[in-house]
Amino acid sequence: DYFAGHFPGFPILPGVVQVDWVVRLARHYLASCRALDEGQFTALQSLKFSAPVLPSAELLLKLGWLPEKQRLEFSYNAGGRVMSSGQ
Repeated sequence: DYFAGHFPGFPILPGVVQVDWVVRLARHYLASCRALDEGQFTALQSLKFSAPVLPSAELLLKLGWLPEKQRLEFSYNAGGRVMSSGQ
């Protein structure tokens, strides 16, 4: 469903879906990450989409919480390559 219409003939995973998954999974798995509680997500920084994520891709999401900066860092990797990243 995430690939439908994005883009016809060359489906890729939309960036907004990738960011949504980051926030949802960080809220679920990082108990110390209270800054991501509902309504507290304020900004995206250094967002980079380095390669298109195709339907067949197996993604590894790396999450890192920096409490002193109240910042979440993430990267999606596939086959040893960074597909997207940000803070």
